[in-house]
Formats: sequence, structure tokens, C-alpha cells
Amino acid sequence: MNDYNSTPAGRAKRRAYNRSPKRRAFDTARNASPAWKLYLRKRKLAGYGLTPEAYDAILTRQGGVCAIAGCGRAPNGKALHVDHDHSCCPGRTSCGKCVRGLLCAGHNAALGLLGDNEAGVASALDYLKRKYA
Repeated sequence: MNDYNSTPAGRAKRRAYNRSPKRRAFDTARNASPAWKLYLRKRKLAGYGLTPEAYDAILTRQGGVCAIAGCGRAPNGKALHVDHDHSCCPGRTSCGKCVRGLLCAGHNAALGLLGDNEAGVASALDYLKRKYA
């Protein structure tokens, strides 16, 4: 292990560089680069077993909107979330074969909170159909 990361002086030097105008200028230039944005997109989609082309094909098939309610992208312009069957691939990644579709952030979170299964969704639907006390 090198001294740059393992000693208090090395850690202080690294923290100082990370806060420096030189580092901020580098990050700003890198983050504005189309090549960097494409790299990040490919890396994120690879975790779901998708390529950017496959994501775009799903998005086109869905008409560019959320697969559940047809709502569009998030107000801040963020892309739709990749929804996959957690019984096939538990966790935040997927093999790509169990991708169900693309969802807005709200509907993706709702499915997760309902246990990502039909019983949870059916239970919530039954609750919504009940008459108020």
C-alpha cells in the first residue's frame, strides 16, 4: 500500500487536491464531455444486462413513457428506471432476460415498497376499493 492513502499526511494531501480548483476544473470538463456521459450510461445499463440501444428499443416500444401509467420522464429530465424481476435476479442488477420495462421513479419505488409481487399489489388494490369507515 502506498503512503499517499495510508498515512494521515497522505490522506490530507489527497483531500486538499480533491477540493482544489484544479480538480474542480478537471471534473467540470470531464462531466461536460459527451464521451464521458456515454461511458456512464453504458456502465449503468450494463448492470441490468442492457446496452444503450436495447434501452432505447424498450423506450420506443413503450412510446417513451412509463410502462405502468404512461407518465413521462421525471420533471428534472432523468431517464426512466429499469424494472426487472427480483425473483430472477435479486438486488440492483439484472441478467437482462428478466427486464420487464421502464418505469418513472414513483412507480418504480411503489413496486419496490409493495414487495415487487402480485400479492402486495393486489392487497393495495383491495385497500383502495374499500369504503371508508
